[in-house]
Amino acid sequence: MIFALLPLLNFAQEDDKYVMVETIQIHVKAGADKAFVKAVKAHNEAYHPEDSPYNAWLEAIVTGPNTGTYVWLMGSTTFTELDNRPDGEHDDEWDKNVMKHVESVSMIEYWKRMDKLSYRPENYEGGPLDELWFIAVKRGEFYRFEGVLEKVVAVQEKLGQPMGVWSSVFNANDGRDIAISWNRKGWAGFDNDVNFRKAFEEMHGEGSWMKLMNEWEDCTDSIMQEVWADVE
Repeated sequence: MIFALLPLLNFAQEDDKYVMVETIQIHVKAGADKAFVKAVKAHNEAYHPEDSPYNAWLEAIVTGPNTGTYVWLMGSTTFTELDNRPDGEHDDEWDKNVMKHVESVSMIEYWKRMDKLSYRPENYEGGPLDELWFIAVKRGEFYRFEGVLEKVVAVQEKLGQPMGVWSSVFNANDGRDIAISWNRKGWAGFDNDVNFRKAFEEMHGEGSWMKLMNEWEDCTDSIMQEVWADVE
């Protein structure tokens, strides 16, 4: 999953490499979901081995206005590695066996993980769901927003809860500057109250929660939330 990663993701990272994921949103023809998923899985197995920069998998968007669409993800990779991504026979197979089930392709994006703002507990085994927040950061407020997230991830680490923060490489002016993700073992995870506010004020002091909320509002223009599910 992207942000299990995702949130968001079980990516190995060397000191001289960054973690980046390519995502492609796909709208499938009515009634073609099963055939599409089967074709994508066969394609990924043939051309996108797990131990390579071209590892690929499929997620389904299951909440919000994009419900019913899929996201094909590839990574962790780098732009240099993209120059040698599979083509030729790979492209022919995708066009022949996958695209016949596709209505349209949109929102090709590249997300780089912001390591100092992300946390994943050691030996954490990701679950099948990711809660994602796509955030538009106000112009000139990015570094202030980073400061807000530094306080949040410190509490996430104290609680032992994973959080991934990802930055969109190419600005599309579409409200998707930053993606924050939280992995869930299942839907019951949305019922679990870790009392984040209490933990935050224990770490940062009484009244710090409301100050954080005010800073968040000052730094951001919009937020859009989705849940992505691993496609079995």
